[in-house]
Amino acid sequence: GKCGVIEKTKEISVHLTPREIHPSLTPNAGGRYKGSMPNSASRQALALPEILTPILALVDDDDDCGTLAAAARVNSVWFGCATGLLWKKISGAALGCVPAHRRQLYASKVESIVFTVEDGDLHEPFRELEFALLRELTLHTYHPEPGKGALYHLRQYCRPRLDKFYFFGGELDQEFMSYLQNTCRDLTRLWIDLPGRKVTVDLFFDFVSAFKSLEEIHLKRGIDHLLSDKLLCHLARQPNLRELDIGHYVSPRLLSDISQKIPGAFPALESLGATIVSACVPVITRTLKHVTCLDLTILDAELDALTILGSTLRLQQIKILYDCSIQFTASQLLALKPLQNLENLAIRSTPGAIEVSHPSGSLFCDEDFQELVSGMPNLRSLELESIADLGIESLHSISASCPMLEELELLSPFDLQTLLTKAGDEPIFPCLRRLEISGIPDRIFKSMDDLVMTATNVFTLIEHHFPELETLYLGRDDPLAEIITAMFYETDDDDDDESEAGEDDILEN
Repeated sequence: GKCGVIEKTKEISVHLTPREIHPSLTPNAGGRYKGSMPNSASRQALALPEILTPILALVDDDDDCGTLAAAARVNSVWFGCATGLLWKKISGAALGCVPAHRRQLYASKVESIVFTVEDGDLHEPFRELEFALLRELTLHTYHPEPGKGALYHLRQYCRPRLDKFYFFGGELDQEFMSYLQNTCRDLTRLWIDLPGRKVTVDLFFDFVSAFKSLEEIHLKRGIDHLLSDKLLCHLARQPNLRELDIGHYVSPRLLSDISQKIPGAFPALESLGATIVSACVPVITRTLKHVTCLDLTILDAELDALTILGSTLRLQQIKILYDCSIQFTASQLLALKPLQNLENLAIRSTPGAIEVSHPSGSLFCDEDFQELVSGMPNLRSLELESIADLGIESLHSISASCPMLEELELLSPFDLQTLLTKAGDEPIFPCLRRLEISGIPDRIFKSMDDLVMTATNVFTLIEHHFPELETLYLGRDDPLAEIITAMFYETDDDDDDESEAGEDDILEN
């Protein structure tokens, strides 16, 4: 994308008028831009990288690679600033597309690089490159060649500046891990999934404990055998650790030991992800004084976790996956109402939908839902599998109570046509980016034309009332929902085609 464009500008003539930069700049016969600035002060200012780079960064924020490509052709100073932005975060494949004799020019500008499963053969040709500014390395499914350790191909990325390391499956070994921990001592973010069979419990403890500045650590898949009580107790003492996410069962005994034996455990922790039993919830809320975000898999329903969490007013995010069968009463769900700082709420269950009912047997209703969301004005994301019998009044309620909502997933079917037709002129969800519901109520259509006309009307209303929508799911096995969804993504594809066409013009002209 961006990197391909900027590399092409060195080889072909690009004739764009970068009006965002200055309207007086025009290309000469050689394709370089020249023109007179309003005064000498402007010329001097735009010749200073410390001034020019923030200006071009505004263009980069708009994802306008064409303008940055044009800016790179103004002069050598502009080239340096523009390419520094365009090559700041790249994929390994983008650098692999550059001729070998020019790769070092761009490698020296890279701060973040991502290697996918398909990029494994790029490490060999990159071995002699120097990534002096590299701060973030991401590896997907990396396996060293037979007879060669991981360090043989990955040494060039382990720079002293590196402070973020993401490993998503493959084969790590002692030589590479030792080199990384000795070279990149200031690592602040560590994410490891599926590290391979060569990593032992002791090796992994030595590796993690070597980094004294860790702020975020994610240890999710294929790593249970490496997560010892010793390691978790070590992490509990780390003064800078803000985020801990582990795909490992944490027992009530271990949590109690940490709270009793380590005064002020997890002093900076703000976000916790873990697998627990419900008895751990009160220990977590009592021990972790600064936690505002919880992402918990709960294995049983012996304790009422929601009521306990409802009294923890500092919480901004609650994500709960119940890996058990569970039934709520409405009062349990309504216990979350006092959490006025809540921005993200998700309650799901692995076996399927959770049923919420009143003690009398009646289901959770629109009035209950309205009462719940009325206390959450800052909500940006709501995902509830637990509510299966709501009407359009609930959508009206959340529209009025949660104006900043960006993501909404509810199990109920909704009559979107009635909702949006009665909504008035102003968009009811001006910030919504993702909408997922279980369906649209069944309707009988006189003909296919009637079906298509209805779908077109609903789609037009969706475009108006959800102007920022990017993801839409309206259920399965429903012709009306399928046509609306197809229209939505067809329009989205057309927009992408126009964007790609614009980039192709840059490359071809």
